[in-house]
Amino acid sequence: MQQIQNQIKIALLAIVRLLWMLVKGIGQLLIKGVTYVYDHRVQIIQYRYTLTIVMALSVAWASYRTYNYFTEPALVDAADFAAESASGNSTGLVDESYAILASDKPAPAEPADIQLVSSIYEWLGTPHRDGGTSKQGTDCSYFVQSVYEKAYGIELNRNSQRMYEEDVETIPKENLREGDLVFFNIGGGGVSHVGIYLKNGMFAHASTSRGVIVESLSSPYFQKSFAGAGRVTAKPGPDQEGLN
Repeated sequence: MQQIQNQIKIALLAIVRLLWMLVKGIGQLLIKGVTYVYDHRVQIIQYRYTLTIVMALSVAWASYRTYNYFTEPALVDAADFAAESASGNSTGLVDESYAILASDKPAPAEPADIQLVSSIYEWLGTPHRDGGTSKQGTDCSYFVQSVYEKAYGIELNRNSQRMYEEDVETIPKENLREGDLVFFNIGGGGVSHVGIYLKNGMFAHASTSRGVIVESLSSPYFQKSFAGAGRVTAKPGPDQEGLN
């Protein structure tokens, strides 16, 4: 039952975000589209069959992307993990979850950090919002800051560039381990995005298009924009001593 509730929660968050995007799109069409159609009515009539085909292809592509979103393995598997953890059956479970997230890669030998994974799970499905500081909307740096504070009692900077410059010791990409931070140069102006490395090449972050999600560092997009990796140098608070 808990597993179903978790999956329903994630699906509802996705539906709300998709509906809001749809409303915004309709509003833009009403404001700008009508004027454009009127100004180009002659051309539209002339090429009406071509436009019909383009519209049909657009609807098909949007449907395909929506289907992919709701069947995202990272989201579904994370819900399975949270439900099992809540039941107390955590022995070996985190390793199994990471193995699923990494497709057919073998499970890691060392146990995973339950505090970290649980803190990340609480944010899965949260939509992206610039400057957002809640589960109604968050940006990448606040997501990372909040997870680190809850899991380790460590307060990081609120800005990804400052995290990279002040909160971490840079490490080679091949030395990444669970809990390290990964940084990206999205717009070409320096570090502008940050995520939390998990295992087997997977990391969690607040995607601008899909919200908080688990994805692979090996994707062409993240390989191209990868700016560096770092291990947090701050010390945990007194209540968090001993955590990995």
